[in-house]
Amino acid sequence: MEYYIYKPDKIWCIKELIKAVAVCVMVAVLLYNKMYISPLLFPVGVYLWRSDRNRYKKQVQDKLRYEFKEFIILLSGSLNAGYSLEQGIKRSYDDMVKDRDFTLMPKELSLIINGLSLNKDVEMLLMDMGERCGEERIIEFAKLVATAKKYGGNINSLIDKTKTKLNDKLLVEKEIDTLVAAKKLEGYLMLFMPFGIMLYMRFTNGAYINLLYDSLLGNVIVTIALIIVLVCGFIIKRITEIEV
Repeated sequence: MEYYIYKPDKIWCIKELIKAVAVCVMVAVLLYNKMYISPLLFPVGVYLWRSDRNRYKKQVQDKLRYEFKEFIILLSGSLNAGYSLEQGIKRSYDDMVKDRDFTLMPKELSLIINGLSLNKDVEMLLMDMGERCGEERIIEFAKLVATAKKYGGNINSLIDKTKTKLNDKLLVEKEIDTLVAAKKLEGYLMLFMPFGIMLYMRFTNGAYINLLYDSLLGNVIVTIALIIVLVCGFIIKRITEIEV
């Protein structure tokens, strides 16, 4: 199934392509003093592209979780006011579409409303939304709704518990992101230090590092250093990724 909300637009792709090419050229000039080496640094550009792509996806997922939590709050209010689940979804859509801060859930809710107009089951539409978005929490919510409707459970109580659970998880994720942000910044600053030192040496005492550019051994040493930096970046990224 196509996860269309996770696909960056063309402008984002063009910016990332320019960024990847610029980084490859700068690394080739800074570390090897040869611009024609830049095509050989294509794996570095791919690494940056994939890293930014994953960060973009995470940002969208975080926004989707936040909007889903707000949707649950609105839905809970509608159900407590005496509306049915289907009517509550429509009212929630009407409220969210008026707010420009909500850009993801209105699209998903419009698909659910269209499905309801075709007499499809709401639990099936919620499950489709979870699979389409690739969000496990929405899938779990759809399963709970399906179970409650099948066995006559209290949907109002179920949604209230889901609202509390989602809010607690988002608070924990926010606290973790706050604690990790400083360490993540420190790690990336350390990664850029070797490039900063090389740049400083080129401007202050270029003859001191000419051996790195003019000899095969120097090129090998620089290549090994570049690989170490990339591996360290990957390790930092994995260490700072904490799932709740």
